[in-house]
Amino acid sequence: MKTVVSNTICVLLFNCAGVLAGPGAVRFERRLLLVNPNEGCAVAEVDRDGRLDVIAGTHWFTAPEFPQGPGGNVRVRHLGSHPLAVDNSVQAEGYTVTDLYFSHRFSDHWQGVLTVENLFDVDVKEAQTWFESQLPGETAPVFDNHFSPGYPFTLRLRIQYEF
Repeated sequence: MKTVVSNTICVLLFNCAGVLAGPGAVRFERRLLLVNPNEGCAVAEVDRDGRLDVIAGTHWFTAPEFPQGPGGNVRVRHLGSHPLAVDNSVQAEGYTVTDLYFSHRFSDHWQGVLTVENLFDVDVKEAQTWFESQLPGETAPVFDNHFSPGYPFTLRLRIQYEF
């Protein structure tokens, strides 16, 4: 059993019925299981059927078919309130955002993906900083919480072809 891992592709190479092509040579079959930004994958006997399965991120591929089909996950990001000023006089607003991800692989090349960002439409202030600024036309500079607004509730539907 060999596993090849990269930052974006988890490919399982497995011995085809243990058939040797010649002295010391082993044949492998290459199958694309998932294109996803997982840091790696694991090969283990998960479901107690005596066969090695593949786990990549939130996806579990059961041997020997490694079936294609639906997958998905829920991502919850939480950032609590924290000081913006050294003396703790100003606090950044904390937030919790929930995202959903559903996918369905139709073949080795075609996949559909539905992403729901900010499921509960939380008002998010990302990258908050506290500093002095002055806009044109203002008579004096003002200290304020400057931030990048987060995404509102967003639906994304993607059909992709991988080659």
